[in-house]
Amino acid sequence: MVFNYINSPPVGFENILGSYDVVGGPFEGCLTLEQPGAGIKVNAVLKGKDSLAGQVDGSIFNFNYSIAGHSGSASLNIEQPSIAGKWSGIDKDAKVEAGNWIFTKRDVACTI
Repeated sequence: MVFNYINSPPVGFENILGSYDVVGGPFEGCLTLEQPGAGIKVNAVLKGKDSLAGQVDGSIFNFNYSIAGHSGSASLNIEQPSIAGKWSGIDKDAKVEAGNWIFTKRDVACTI
């Protein structure tokens, strides 16, 4: 194990834990990202059956979502205090959608 660590140290990743104001995607409003422990895995706190889950790869947040009848994936660049980039997916009527999604860090937590 020590041998592997010396030759292949862990890749650095951004901590994006916190609450964000979100615009431009299938979900808009206040969103809380959870990043348990020191891991790269990220989940979002959403109501009902909606979900957002992925991981931080260095300074890129890659995730899949299922929100209000829309599903797809996104790849957002992390440049705190913002996380922004492209998303693409399918709506409940099987229509292909795409656009830019911007998450801007809040100083206070979302109220759900």
